[in-house]
Amino acid sequence: MDNLFDITEYIPYGAENAITRDDLLNVARYFVEGITDRGMRSLLEKSKQNGNIIINMQDGRGYFRPESKEEIERYIRQEEARAKKIQFNLKSARKALRKLEGQLTLDDF
Repeated sequence: MDNLFDITEYIPYGAENAITRDDLLNVARYFVEGITDRGMRSLLEKSKQNGNIIINMQDGRGYFRPESKEEIERYIRQEEARAKKIQFNLKSARKALRKLEGQLTLDDF
């Protein structure tokens, strides 16, 4: 994948201007030959790891860079809720694993 291409430049500011991943993929195809959806997700992740804030509010509207404190706060609340659900699911899976291994503790009851 072309390491010189920065997808961030093509992500607009503001939730009302969000761009879908499909549209971003079409843009990227002009610069990165053979890029796939997985490659697009990789570009987005790399941009985030480089310190860019790229928001996807899980409403189907797409990606955008925040232009207000409120947009960042909304995104943080969304991601914290997702993290809590993941932790709950992991707790249940760990409990099931301990049960299968015969290692239940008093905390499991």
